[in-house]
Amino acid sequence: LSSPAGQEMYMAALGQYWNCWVQQWLEAPTVPGAKTAQEVLMAISQDHPAKGTLTFRNHGPASASNTNVTKMAAEEVVAGPEFVASANKSFEAAAVQQGRANDIVAVTASRRTNFEAVIDLRMLRPYVTSRKVRTKFELLDEKPTEGVQESEFRFRWPEAVRR
Repeated sequence: LSSPAGQEMYMAALGQYWNCWVQQWLEAPTVPGAKTAQEVLMAISQDHPAKGTLTFRNHGPASASNTNVTKMAAEEVVAGPEFVASANKSFEAAAVQQGRANDIVAVTASRRTNFEAVIDLRMLRPYVTSRKVRTKFELLDEKPTEGVQESEFRFRWPEAVRR
């Protein structure tokens, strides 16, 4: 963690949790049934962004007994030539950092990230959040590969603050 690259990796890893738990939902629609989409910059690394889309869905109250708790969903999608270029720049940068020739060349690349949350939007207090990332690559002279990473988080909050 003493190097800038190590610190960047550490902060990126922590940022993924914060994003899943709270940050992701700051832009979400608060009206039940609403759906919004926007263009965003996403990347394999912070230095090589590519344009993608972020779509939010508000599924409304998570239960009839507590209408303040909402079920939300979001999907980030990035694919195409710009993302392939981002991937190749990241592969090249990693090779240079490791002092080796780059022999990894992406032909196609895509990433789809799905987020879900049961959250109190008034207080941005999550009860359950999940994140599923599907990444597909076809590298030069290799078979296509697909990776999936899934995380689920559950939170228990006191109903009242005790003094």
